[in-house]
Amino acid sequence: MRTPTLALVILLSLSGYAQFNPDSRWHGGVGISGGSINFQQNGVGALALPLYYNLVKTGRSSLSLGTNAKIGSEDINGISFPIVLGLLVAGAQTNTTTDFNGADLSDRVRFFGDFPLLLHYNWGLGAGTKQQRQFGFYLGGGLDYTLSGYTNQDDNERGIDFLGWMADAGIRWGKGGELGFSTSFPFSNSVGNIQNPVLYQMHIAFYYK
Repeated sequence: MRTPTLALVILLSLSGYAQFNPDSRWHGGVGISGGSINFQQNGVGALALPLYYNLVKTGRSSLSLGTNAKIGSEDINGISFPIVLGLLVAGAQTNTTTDFNGADLSDRVRFFGDFPLLLHYNWGLGAGTKQQRQFGFYLGGGLDYTLSGYTNQDDNERGIDFLGWMADAGIRWGKGGELGFSTSFPFSNSVGNIQNPVLYQMHIAFYYK
């Protein structure tokens, strides 16, 4: 597993409290995500910001349009957001060089951003209907724009951006928890030195009341 943030996502999925409002068409939350491009010498950690609007509601299901934007960092070791950022801030405050495995992290950490536009089918919890239950799921996909500072196999960082398709799905539980998985496929056949790239991500989020 390239990014320890994925393990943190799993742990956080076991706790937390929030609540969907069944009378609202808008739903917004906050969480964290972890991921990697082909699990090849890069690890991503980010703040996840899911937001969607239920266009059509019927029974226990709905169709929604929204996003699950992610803003964070990427590095070769997968010691991702927020751990690396915390180390960098601590190093800056003490005017010392933060070192990890002999490498200056200021030269190794890169910005990561993911901004999809998604159409989802929602069932049960999160569908925004009076008949929602304590469990639900969603599935769908859409367009995705990614800003990646991936580290290639020569340990060289290269900031890139690409457009592609995203497919995603997830489950919802309790009153406002969500665990989701997504894959993004760039329109191009290569990203830098990575052939047939796929961006894999997992997130945990809790929605506001």
